[in-house]
Amino acid sequence: MNSLLDVPSSKGQLYFASIIAALLFLVFFATLPFSRHQSVIVTPFLPSVLSIMSVSELITAFLLFVQFVVSPRLPMLILAVTYLYSGMIIIPHLLAFPGVFSNGGLMDATSQTAIWLWVFWHSGFPLGLSLYGLSNHLGISPSFKRQNSALIAVVGMLLTLICVVGVSWLAFRGTHHLPTIVQSGDYHLLVTSGVGPVVFLINLFCVSVMLYRFKRVSIMHLGVTLASLASLLDVSLTLFTGGRYMVGWYVARYNSLLASLILLSVLLTAITQLYRKLAIQQWRITYLAYHDPLTGLANRRFFSETIAELYTAENEQFCCAILMLDLDGFKQVNDKFGHDTGDKLLKETAVRLNHSVREEDMVARLGGDEFILLVTSAKSVADVKVIAARIMDMLQRPILIGKNVIQVTASVGIALRPDDGKNYPDLLRNADEALYQAKERGKNRYAFYVPRKTV
Repeated sequence: MNSLLDVPSSKGQLYFASIIAALLFLVFFATLPFSRHQSVIVTPFLPSVLSIMSVSELITAFLLFVQFVVSPRLPMLILAVTYLYSGMIIIPHLLAFPGVFSNGGLMDATSQTAIWLWVFWHSGFPLGLSLYGLSNHLGISPSFKRQNSALIAVVGMLLTLICVVGVSWLAFRGTHHLPTIVQSGDYHLLVTSGVGPVVFLINLFCVSVMLYRFKRVSIMHLGVTLASLASLLDVSLTLFTGGRYMVGWYVARYNSLLASLILLSVLLTAITQLYRKLAIQQWRITYLAYHDPLTGLANRRFFSETIAELYTAENEQFCCAILMLDLDGFKQVNDKFGHDTGDKLLKETAVRLNHSVREEDMVARLGGDEFILLVTSAKSVADVKVIAARIMDMLQRPILIGKNVIQVTASVGIALRPDDGKNYPDLLRNADEALYQAKERGKNRYAFYVPRKTV
């Protein structure tokens, strides 16, 4: 799974999205009867809402561009450009809005500037979402090279900036070429001129594209669908209300806010899910690298690295015992009862070995029926003898596996630090030699390392 476009939505997420959509429609239809009632003019309302929208959409665009760089797919690029366009065009719209920073708007804005920027915003945003939806449905995905994805993203940003500057210049300096669509805060001309219905149809088309082939959609597509629906209801309520600072106008702004926040919330949720899966996979990889998959004990690598950290030249006072053991007659168990029974015997052996030592000691499986223990809790040779005897006693107890009663014994070789090895390889080699000596003496016993006499 290389992209958020591939993260499937769960049934719970679909259910939650359905609730959000139902609430949007409920608020919309509940507002309609009162939408044209004049409300209190709250001057800080618009700059607060639009500032939140701009920041959230620019953050969304940044996250989408990052996703595109990682997984260069056309739908992701279109979506990133769309949200960047929306987040940027809010800024000149806010500056030009009458009564926010000045009575007539900043930068020599005309009475038509803010409304035309609203038109460019609320038509450009759904057009971008529609292009995303169409490319996603049709599977249009040019093979962008990953090494070029960052450059393509930068080009996309620059083209978006040029587009925003162009439509802003048209709204500020070219409104005399455009029809008048607002008079003294009255939006009815927006509807009767035909501009408003066109914006509405663009948003309606966008929602239709999002709902096409809606089964088993990704969590990304689910969020974009909700955003397109909120945008459609925003435009519908704005056109129906027909004026500023009315009840419907305020509710429409909340729909705009919701449209800008939905995908950001979805992105953060999806990123969190991907990070969680990545963390779990990383933990599994690390666990498998250092643990035996059958018994769950530490493996040879983990054991070697652990004792190497303890067994240093500087740590001269470090004392420990290495106990190396294998099961007597394990091959016969495998041959007689099968490898499944042999595996279960090894698992039970691991459990019993863990119960034979203290928490600060370490049990590892070297492979086959060979196990090794690092005992640091013993304070004397007598303590090591007690532990070795306990291990042998526990291992020779009968084990019921299925309908079979299995009984094996163990041979144990013991090497002590510092007497039996100046370094870890010497200590390990001598523990192995002690195990061999235990087997020479008849198995089912433990033996401390004794150097062989040389002739």
